[in-house]
Amino acid sequence: MKKISCLVLIAALSLPMALLAQAPRGTAKASFSGKSVEISYGRPSLAGRDMLSRLRPGRPWRMGADSPTSLKTEATLDFDGQTVEPGTYQLQALKTEEGKWHLLVRSDGTKVAEVLCQSSNGDEKVETFTIELHADGNQGEFKMAWDTLRVDTTFKAN
Repeated sequence: MKKISCLVLIAALSLPMALLAQAPRGTAKASFSGKSVEISYGRPSLAGRDMLSRLRPGRPWRMGADSPTSLKTEATLDFDGQTVEPGTYQLQALKTEEGKWHLLVRSDGTKVAEVLCQSSNGDEKVETFTIELHADGNQGEFKMAWDTLRVDTTFKAN
């Protein structure tokens, strides 16, 4: 009985520490003609690390920390002819070569869209990983920033 009580105590003490270790969650939202588009993602900080050097070409990155980055859309999204129907998806970024990035949209592990993005280096470092969504009528813009990396793409929402 002592052994079980000790294990329960260790588990109870470990749970708050595990919760504290997780990166905070962030949400990027935009509305297109009353239809919501929302991205939920982990917001890790650089904390002195060079995280971008760890991202290798050809290996998808889940864009954030802890839980996968998710996209929930009530609108049909059109990324230059690639359609993403209303629903819930996982997002990943793919560095194809130095300076070239794609946004991957997946549903149950199946690729729905692979969107070529624009990328650049910013003048200032962004300490905490950030995703933004912007709406202008039915035109949308996705932006991602971390360290000096800036990645963005546009889409239409219907």
